[in-house]
Amino acid sequence: GWSLPLLGRQYLDTLTTWYCRFQGCCDSGDCRISNNFAGLESDLSVRLHGQHLARELVLRTVRGYLETPLPARALALSFHGWSGTGKNFMARMLAENLYRDGLRSDCVKMFIATFHFPHPKYVDLYQERLAAQIQETRQRCHQTLFIFDEAEKLHPGLLEVLGAHLERQVPKSHQTKASRTIFLFLSNLGGNAINEVVLNLLKAGWSREEITMEQLEPRLRAEIVQSTGGPREMAGSLSSFSEMLKRVGSARGLAVGPVDSEEVTLREPQRSVSRQRGIIPLLSAVTQTVPGDSGFGHSRLVQENLIDLFVPFLPLEYRHVRLCARDAFLSEELLYTEEALDEIAKMLVYVPKDEPLFSSQGCKSISQRISYFLP
Repeated sequence: GWSLPLLGRQYLDTLTTWYCRFQGCCDSGDCRISNNFAGLESDLSVRLHGQHLARELVLRTVRGYLETPLPARALALSFHGWSGTGKNFMARMLAENLYRDGLRSDCVKMFIATFHFPHPKYVDLYQERLAAQIQETRQRCHQTLFIFDEAEKLHPGLLEVLGAHLERQVPKSHQTKASRTIFLFLSNLGGNAINEVVLNLLKAGWSREEITMEQLEPRLRAEIVQSTGGPREMAGSLSSFSEMLKRVGSARGLAVGPVDSEEVTLREPQRSVSRQRGIIPLLSAVTQTVPGDSGFGHSRLVQENLIDLFVPFLPLEYRHVRLCARDAFLSEELLYTEEALDEIAKMLVYVPKDEPLFSSQGCKSISQRISYFLP
């Protein structure tokens, strides 16, 4: 039968949810912050495939920061790797386990550089809006999460705004509650360096799970610091227009404000001639034009060591793609066969050409491909 304690908890949760949709719950300390570290650890172990380094580093760092009584500054993590390796996926899992409303929480804001800040000539306006959004969110919530996708395309002026929020803060004498802020920067920058190191180690007989941060960090940092503005080639297959719209749609309602009336120019991706970079041939590339004076690696965030941790996301192998396909079937509560998982995994392109080990697009578009196997 029904138990009164359970009914009471359900009623209280329902009432709180209803109330929080109309009132500023952060002021009362509620803010629907869950900090479910056990759930986060489980999600990262079960749902994030092939990323032992990212899983361990992020879980330990985030938990340590949020459990610090009075942190002196915000926490800044920068996720790097090829498209489809799990950077956005991990950011979403962090939001889902730290906040009851996940990405929809009033304490979580997500920005896509080319969507929310598309026109360099309006950078002054973007700076004002971004600074106001950060300040307003931090005033309403004592624990906030800001996610910046395509971070390498952020204008230097916006990076300067963010730098001010990453500096060490002097605690106020009357402050009674610790303020905690996490900044996540997601970028394809450094992906080639990561992949070259991983491929070299695998060819040398190392197990993937034996690869350490010490082996990856020097090359990753070097590629980030040496990055320049202007046209940048990023490995991976071409993203479809529908995929772009999906990402944009998921971020609606979490933006700085209305996007300028001028439309975002979406240039058709152009295939470039395959070339050798290190030992990984780039089978296809997307040339994306960013403002000429852009450069995440040359920003104060990197130059002044305001980024606490550069997190490498390793290239995914065939076995990881199969696991992604399995998860896609399970998420839709669909039955699957081992043959179907193999069929989906074989649809993707693997590199390098002479020894295809890594999916050139990670697990991207896997969820769409299961439609081919529906009855």
